[in-house]
Amino acid sequence: MKLNVAQPAISRAIQLLEHELGVELFERLPRGVRLADAGHKYLTEVERILEELALASKAARAAAAIEQREVVVGQAVMNICHDELLDKILERYCRAQPGSNVRLQVVNSLEQQQALRDRTLDVTFGYFCAPTVDGVHKQRIDEDPLCGVRLGSGNPLAKLQAPTLRDLSCEPLLMFRRARNPQVFDYIVEQVRAAGFSGEVLQNAEFSHWHWKLMSKDRGFMLCTRRQLRAPMRDTVCLALPIAISYGVDFLWGDGTDSAVVRTFLNIFETYDELNPPTLDSAVRNVA
Repeated sequence: MKLNVAQPAISRAIQLLEHELGVELFERLPRGVRLADAGHKYLTEVERILEELALASKAARAAAAIEQREVVVGQAVMNICHDELLDKILERYCRAQPGSNVRLQVVNSLEQQQALRDRTLDVTFGYFCAPTVDGVHKQRIDEDPLCGVRLGSGNPLAKLQAPTLRDLSCEPLLMFRRARNPQVFDYIVEQVRAAGFSGEVLQNAEFSHWHWKLMSKDRGFMLCTRRQLRAPMRDTVCLALPIAISYGVDFLWGDGTDSAVVRTFLNIFETYDELNPPTLDSAVRNVA
């Protein structure tokens, strides 16, 4: 092999290395040299170290590429509790990838999946109640079942101790507009009907937390997740239901998403204590 280095310089370099190590790496022959046993072992270890250095350099360049590029995160319109939860998750991601530029884009659930396949979104967060399409992967990161109702404090039904959805059929169920997220809307209506609710479903708001701004507080009720039951709202009463409908926040990514981006988010979910377990506990059951 040609090194483009003069032979005396090579011989001098070998002698200096052998002197530093305190061993002879080559056997000097009448014509040329050959590796000694110590030289063979030294060469094997050097080649291994060089290979590890190459892998380390590749990993460092990949990490730098993630930090330098924009990560586009899709988000469905969420209730206040889940919106705050997502803020904290994104804050942790930015701390884990301090040079990463995160851009948040509001997209409904059905559009999110196609955007992942088109690679206009890297990852998404939303409410998904149906199987994903080909090329899209899903993981439930926060199980927050619909297990209660919120009524106006002036509503006579607010005095009930343990109402059922059948008991509430005389009042309209306040829901977000179906066009906002038809997949989730239809899922919720199907579940409450199966649980005995036969009343009117009123689409009175663009967002679920606007219901009470648009309707008298002595008529109608809204469903609450476990997190929402703990969130105070003036002039309203929260009542627990004897059933719970499976519901929560899902994390989705496509086949083309950078694996390091996905891995960073998944690591956050595994170590984030504020997230509820991704499976329902024994006290929560799906009415379906």
